[in-house]
Amino acid sequence: MDGYQIFTDATSDLAPELTAGLPSVEMIPMNVEIGGTEYSYGSPEGITAKEFYRLQRAGNFATTSQINPTIYFKHFEPCLRQGTDILYLCFSSGLSGTYQSAFLAVEELQQEYPERRIICIDTLAAAVGEGFLVREAAKKQREGLSIDELASWVMEHRLEVCHWFTVDTFTHLKHVIIGCGFFAEGLMNHLTVKDTVKISKQIQGQEKNEEDTDWEE
Repeated sequence: MDGYQIFTDATSDLAPELTAGLPSVEMIPMNVEIGGTEYSYGSPEGITAKEFYRLQRAGNFATTSQINPTIYFKHFEPCLRQGTDILYLCFSSGLSGTYQSAFLAVEELQQEYPERRIICIDTLAAAVGEGFLVREAAKKQREGLSIDELASWVMEHRLEVCHWFTVDTFTHLKHVIIGCGFFAEGLMNHLTVKDTVKISKQIQGQEKNEEDTDWEE
């Protein structure tokens, strides 16, 4: 059985310590503009998460742009050239056009490397929820699942991921919802008639938030 490489994107917020001891997960960076300056997020030389949030706390708003097909070529082709198949777990298509960009690149790369498998999956997830799903996929790869078995597993379980987030101010949420209506629209597209969005509880203080938020095994 040929080996395969799991890829994801920077929106998964997947810190290296969360995949320690697991098969490697390749991260595709994204461009983000903060306060008029463009940064790369998710690359070794790019902006760190700590700096990203520091700039926003200082009053700067962040905007992102979808990953373009050229970036996918840059990251996927060396892997394919080495004879390794690819399983790409992508940021939710309900919140970005990144998934469509990936498909454009995959279609062209598949013609150049017809003997290789390139599977692109819409995780329907973002941020830590996406990262959690990617980490679980890496665990399954370690257990010996083939690329097709793992792709089926992700498709079967992607709707079982619950996303929790905390905010200490509504300033940025208001900016996103009013300035970019896709946030609310994208969220609603992921809900069914049985789903609800509610405030679970109020927690005072960031440290308490972090205490109550954890990765479940």
